[in-house]
Amino acid sequence: VCIFTVHAANDQNKKLIIATENFVPLIGSHLEGNGPFAKIVTETFRKAGYEVEYKYFPWLRCEYMVKNGEVFAAIPYVKNKTRSNYAVFSNAILYDTSIKVFSFKKISTKNNLSIKDLKPLNIGAIAGYWYIEMLDEEKIIYDLSYGEEEAMKKLYNNRFDALICIYSNGMGMLYKLYPQEEKNLHVYSIPELKISYHVMASKNFPESEKIIEKFNAELVKTKNTSMYKSFISDYEKYQSQIK
Repeated sequence: VCIFTVHAANDQNKKLIIATENFVPLIGSHLEGNGPFAKIVTETFRKAGYEVEYKYFPWLRCEYMVKNGEVFAAIPYVKNKTRSNYAVFSNAILYDTSIKVFSFKKISTKNNLSIKDLKPLNIGAIAGYWYIEMLDEEKIIYDLSYGEEEAMKKLYNNRFDALICIYSNGMGMLYKLYPQEEKNLHVYSIPELKISYHVMASKNFPESEKIIEKFNAELVKTKNTSMYKSFISDYEKYQSQIK
């Protein structure tokens, strides 16, 4: 669910430290330029007059650092009510439909579920994912895990009926832990979980709103570049292959 962070004492300090986590195929410490999403963010900040440096932390740590003003921002993050209390968000950089529901049981005859369809089920959720707030609002009870590996192990051992997870992360854990079970896995979509990814900047960080305003102004121009259009095209192809 998403992240980068930035340090800048004031507008004279142009170096922004960006905290994030490995989030393939969008972000990765082993990927060129820290991944295609990070490259878009880096280039947009460069045009706005800022240099960025990426540092990798667990998702919850990234969010904590933003909340407390230890860093400028985190990427890629989804906007929700709770985060809006302590963060200012950039305009949307990317839309994503890759959040899926995994189960080793046939929990529905439909391929597309609604949030309300989850209410009768025992649901597995992962700490740091944006959808936790939505589950709370819908009063859906869930078992919380602190990472995809822990969550997939619980799903396999019937600790819950279904797990909500990003498709690539969930499948990665399945292939790592239980590759022989791919034929028994059911994957469902929830159209309500279409999301957008943003730069999430700390309200406690000096001039964060001003910096994000400059970023947004340059983002409009970035979206008209061949680099951005190629990035979107490649990601749409990736999403189209998600079952």
